[in-house]
Amino acid sequence: VRDRVSGRQLSANVPSLTGQTVGTDLQARLQRPLELGNDLQCFALSEAHDGAAAGYPSMFGAILGTGAGGGFCVGGRLIAGHNGIAGEWGHWSLPATLQQRHDLPVLDCGCGLRGCLERYVSGSGLAMIHERRGGHALDAAEVVARAQAGDAVAQQALAIHRDLLGYSFASLILALDPHVIVLGGGLSKLEQLYRDLPAAIAPYLFAGVRVPPILPPTFGDAGGARGAALLARQHSPSP
Repeated sequence: VRDRVSGRQLSANVPSLTGQTVGTDLQARLQRPLELGNDLQCFALSEAHDGAAAGYPSMFGAILGTGAGGGFCVGGRLIAGHNGIAGEWGHWSLPATLQQRHDLPVLDCGCGLRGCLERYVSGSGLAMIHERRGGHALDAAEVVARAQAGDAVAQQALAIHRDLLGYSFASLILALDPHVIVLGGGLSKLEQLYRDLPAAIAPYLFAGVRVPPILPPTFGDAGGARGAALLARQHSPSP
């Protein structure tokens, strides 16, 4: 996150960059105009432009990997917001009702807040839920593999994780009402997500509200780099 007035980085994933004017410094060194965007927003822009969400009036690109975040696009253009943080749904708070229902702790987040959704709905969140249910310390892919093999603890962890995702995406739909959601990150490779998520989302929406299509990405891990190029083009002066 970058302060648009001072140009300084806020809550950087690399702590040493917090407070630094990375964009300004790079622009001065390269002697070229520079547009900064995070990988989440660039992923969304790539999929909105000519990927899975091409042709939809609006879309949300949701990353589910070691963390959780995303970007919102309307008419093929990124909507970054007043502070440039639009799409940071992973830092909404998980409600106490769900924490109590599933006996989950209030976890500190690297952003400085507590109880952020990404600590629970990300791949690392799935691994945490599995371990709290008495399972071995495994990564998300191993939890999924065990669940598919019939392991009861892993299946329970997946069910809890699915419920938390259902709430999270329902909140996103209530806030932004995108025409389509495109998933990215490691968990986007799980085919059952596309089958199971609509039913998990529906109970947290108003009766009769339609869940938008939830689609896999077209460009996968290349989405961030493609989106960065598109972002630069969007902000370049017309030839």
